[in-house]
Amino acid sequence: LKQGNFVGNWLGFRGSFDIYYDINSYNSVTMNINIGGHQKSNEGEESVSLNDFIEPEIFYLVTDTSLNKDTEYEYTLNYVKQYPNNPGQELVFSLQYGSHIHDDNKIIYQDGFEDNVIDNRMLGNGYELTGQIDYIHPFGDDNKLELGVKRIGRYTTNDYQTDFTTMINWLSLDALTNVFYYNQEVS
Repeated sequence: LKQGNFVGNWLGFRGSFDIYYDINSYNSVTMNINIGGHQKSNEGEESVSLNDFIEPEIFYLVTDTSLNKDTEYEYTLNYVKQYPNNPGQELVFSLQYGSHIHDDNKIIYQDGFEDNVIDNRMLGNGYELTGQIDYIHPFGDDNKLELGVKRIGRYTTNDYQTDFTTMINWLSLDALTNVFYYNQEVS
């Protein structure tokens, strides 16, 4: 028999800031800054009564606490050049930087039967850098040539670790920790 309660909270935020500037009729710059994220917390507690009708009834308590934080940032800068003698002809330079931080922590306590504390943590962060150049050249009223080059670099690290107060025989200590690196470059 289990009986308990649970409380969860969620707090999120998001905001952005944009700037548009026309240098002249044919050259302009745009910039965007964006930030967002959330924080989630949960707390639970259960009283457990274990009765298999052979052994004496066992009473124990399980508590569960977690905290998750996620924050993302993004910065974008664009330069656009248009050509006065050829409407529709355009050259665009773009640069974007994004970053993220994602941290999770979960702690489980069991008290009164096979007492144990399990602390599970994952700390993650990384960034992405994107550069792009696009060119459009019209031919007549219905045709145009579009050329572009883009490069993306993604770099992420996640550090994972689980700690126990009572070790489990069949579980290797190496299985309880890991640092994961993810790097990707796309052109």
